[in-house]
Amino acid sequence: DTDDTFRDWYSTAIWAHEEGAYDTWLSVYPPLTFAVLKFLGIPACYEYAPLSTVRDCDWLGIAVIHVFYVVNAVLVSIIYMRIDRKTALPRAFTITAGMPMLFGLERGNVILLCFTCVMLAWGPLVRSARWRWLNVGMVVNFKVYMIAAVLVQLVRRRWLWVEGAVLGVVFVYLVSFLIYGE
Repeated sequence: DTDDTFRDWYSTAIWAHEEGAYDTWLSVYPPLTFAVLKFLGIPACYEYAPLSTVRDCDWLGIAVIHVFYVVNAVLVSIIYMRIDRKTALPRAFTITAGMPMLFGLERGNVILLCFTCVMLAWGPLVRSARWRWLNVGMVVNFKVYMIAAVLVQLVRRRWLWVEGAVLGVVFVYLVSFLIYGE
């Protein structure tokens, strides 16, 4: 169904520009998704428009989806180059061109934004613990089930890291709640 391409992005973006995401649409997304999508699209396209019209009007949303896909490909390549130069490019290609990532691209799923934050939170690119915790906060606020990745650190007895990550989650939630306002 060609009308289904990028549907995850635009269905959510519609509710980022309207009230009722939680009481009408019954969304399970935390407010970060709506707060971000509110700024990553053309607001005029969402004024009382059906999904098919929004998709034709909001070219910025499609551009953002593809930019994040390319940024993720570059970040994966850099991370793998730091880990093992010999196998870096084939592994990066496999992750980037694999079915899960291509499906996320085709659907326009917020997982593309979340994956960027995952690489910054757990990859070797960011040194500061506070910036990592902020990225963990964004990861969990994009995809709630990713809290499991934080709780795994309890098994490793990294109490301070878990505490910082949970504070990052709460901070991102509160800020995004204030931005989205619902």
